[in-house]
Amino acid sequence: MLKNFIKYILQKLLGLKTYLFIFSLFMIRKLRWDKREGAFLAFIKLINNSGNVIDIGANIGVMTYHFANKLPNTTIHSFEPDPINFTILSRIKQKFGLNNVLLYNQALGNQNGEISMIMPRFGGAFLHGLSHVVKGVNAEKGITNNVEIKRLDDIECRKSNW
Repeated sequence: MLKNFIKYILQKLLGLKTYLFIFSLFMIRKLRWDKREGAFLAFIKLINNSGNVIDIGANIGVMTYHFANKLPNTTIHSFEPDPINFTILSRIKQKFGLNNVLLYNQALGNQNGEISMIMPRFGGAFLHGLSHVVKGVNAEKGITNNVEIKRLDDIECRKSNW
């Protein structure tokens, strides 16, 4: 409850996008010391440093950053459908010069089209990590956007051979 209240205050003071950018920078640094993320860091070491990695639901770019830094000879394809999260992901790519990252502002699914997604709001704070597809009539509070959805097989790569 206190954590959510602090998020709410910071989002109000800084604005949602500035808050998320600062939060992303913090999480990128914190990941190295977070014992709960040891498995992710060990996983990255198992990936050959060539070819392609697909980051589906890249959110605000924390994992994309680590993939790109640990695998500089690999093309990272980061998919994030939420427009606010995608803006932060793009800023992270630019700030750190992640030239091996390709960004896709779309959802992936079993058919092409458009879907409605929501970034939920709880106790006044937006919960960027819980953005999800709206199913049916939804009374949930938050920011709702219609986003493009594509089948992975129908995505045209801009840089590498996959």
